[in-house]
Amino acid sequence: MVDEAAVDRAARELREAGVEATEPRYYPEYAPDYYATFFEDPDGVRLEVMNFREIRRKVMYDWEDRAGL
Repeated sequence: MVDEAAVDRAARELREAGVEATEPRYYPEYAPDYYATFFEDPDGVRLEVMNFREIRRKVMYDWEDRAGL
């Protein structure tokens, strides 16, 4: 599972590799528990590493209940 500590570690490792990555933080405009760092690949495509949010865990682990199976 990706949590806040994993996002922090990814940002640190990206910076150590010479990649400019934003300071990890919460982005409540996306979701209350959305925690991410953003960076660009060599072609300028903006990418992110984000935590494994609660709603995604629920969908992943409770999909049978949600589908009525």
